[in-house]
Amino acid sequence: MAVTSYKIYPATHAIVIPDFNSFSEVQRRFFTGAEIRNGRLVSSGSPNRPYFAPFQKCIKRIASYAPVGGRAHFFFGLDRPFAKYAGAYYKNLQTSETLVVDFRERLGQISFPLAKETPELQAADLLTYLTAVDIKRRVASGDFTAEPGGYLREFWMRTRMKDDHSIINKANLTESIRRTHELLGNWDGREEEEDLPE
Repeated sequence: MAVTSYKIYPATHAIVIPDFNSFSEVQRRFFTGAEIRNGRLVSSGSPNRPYFAPFQKCIKRIASYAPVGGRAHFFFGLDRPFAKYAGAYYKNLQTSETLVVDFRERLGQISFPLAKETPELQAADLLTYLTAVDIKRRVASGDFTAEPGGYLREFWMRTRMKDDHSIINKANLTESIRRTHELLGNWDGREEEEDLPE
């Protein structure tokens, strides 16, 4: 496989959409990039676009691998409307004063070339497809711990760190809310711990 012949280091982050949708609109805004200032959300996020939760995680992870003083540039094969949202969201990650974005100084340019003209994006599309198939299998079985097989395993053998792959589900979304409550207070107006989805 050509992918294993080059220095390609995959990172995959996905989200279980029914789990995302089980949270309140305010919480979904937070998951998709809304800023918290003085215990309140001050920007909109994208509560109806679960894509932006793993998108943010991918951006942060890849930026962490850029060398000190260097930048990670991002290329996405997205259609025009989605590219517009992704570009605005990325700019917010670059410029926000309050979003916690490690390695912000390493965020480079973002562009949206056509996948059919960009072999690198074709490899990313293959990785995305294989990951989606694998995640559907994991969700159906309830087993999120098993390692993948087949071609996806070939990709994963190139992985730098185990945390380069994750599935965002109800448990870790709930944990992220608990952590931010400890740091920033009751920004989502929830009354009790039991109010969070389990």
